[in-house]
Amino acid sequence: MIKIADIFELKNGKKKVEFFHLGIYDLLREKLGFRYTRINKKGYYLKYCSGIYKVACFHELKDSFLDFIKNDFDSIELNISTDYHDFINEYYRQSPIKNGDFAREYLSENFALSDENKHLVLLEIDFKYSNVFVKNEMIKFLNIQGFIEKIDKVGSFCKGCPLYYKKINLDEFLVINIPFCNSKASQTNFDLWKISAKSEKEFLLRKYTNPKSIMLGFDLRRDFNLFDNEIKNKNVC
Repeated sequence: MIKIADIFELKNGKKKVEFFHLGIYDLLREKLGFRYTRINKKGYYLKYCSGIYKVACFHELKDSFLDFIKNDFDSIELNISTDYHDFINEYYRQSPIKNGDFAREYLSENFALSDENKHLVLLEIDFKYSNVFVKNEMIKFLNIQGFIEKIDKVGSFCKGCPLYYKKINLDEFLVINIPFCNSKASQTNFDLWKISAKSEKEFLLRKYTNPKSIMLGFDLRRDFNLFDNEIKNKNVC
């Protein structure tokens, strides 16, 4: 059991709570799963959850510690007994968990994220990293699915930007394009369309003024079933 405080009886009959910082941060680290790390010169608190570390706000350390006290007060090792409410009031008064060097150094001691967990954290905290990853995963997926990559030269979707297409029926093409590729937009978006055309040549050379949109802002993980419904049971020739 991790010792987090001692109780002292004063001459006036009151009790004084003395919190042990080492014990508190041991509890946060070993039992409640908090850690600290630096990625790309920035520091992050982490919490172990469902087998991986996820980014946590500092207030979550306080909240989790307080929940532990509320739920497991009877299991806390104290040298003498004290009233639960008095203990809680002293916790609020002293506020022993501080966002300072001691917390960061203690929670980062002998700790390093695995490459896989670091990747998951980067997807959460680094927009540019996440954007590049999502784009590459989409393009990899489309290549596996047999989509052909071309540049939209006629402007049916977004002139000068990449588009990916696959014939899914005698006179139907499924198309995914990347709009705003030539703009300063920081996020890469994908749009999913279906086009009627008798041939690949017609599809590429004809300008469609009103293509059928299936999903603007297509997200592979969220909208895969929508994509799959368009692909399956098609008689491609």
